[in-house]
Amino acid sequence: LNYLKRNIYKALPSSRLETKTDSLAYNRVSVHLVAFKKSVCEGMKTMLESQQWLSAIDYTVMAWGYVKATPVWANPPHNNVRKTCFKTLATGCMRALKEGNFKIDQRLNIKGKLEKLKSENDEILVCVKYIDFIMNNGNNNF
Repeated sequence: LNYLKRNIYKALPSSRLETKTDSLAYNRVSVHLVAFKKSVCEGMKTMLESQQWLSAIDYTVMAWGYVKATPVWANPPHNNVRKTCFKTLATGCMRALKEGNFKIDQRLNIKGKLEKLKSENDEILVCVKYIDFIMNNGNNNF
């Protein structure tokens, strides 16, 4: 993911006179953004298909920072790749929370990790509320 993120920034215009968040810059970077999105989605899919629930949550936390580091574009529709990545990670995390049978100490650890992501994007809020719900009700399986 770091390699793909670097490719995004390498493709951005390097001139001081050009803006780095306009449509022209997006057109130069769009191929790299699609490759980045594909990698994020496939990584999460692999974790979920192999039923590695704790690893899926760790992947969410790790990849979240890389997605957050991608450029925010001036034209809102250009941010769809970024939004899709956040949504994919949050959805995968939610599935891992629902299907993983985590112990209490693991739940506390997961909650701490997800709390840190909460301020960066609203997509993860559902996961944080769900882990709170599990912890407050004391149920192991849902």
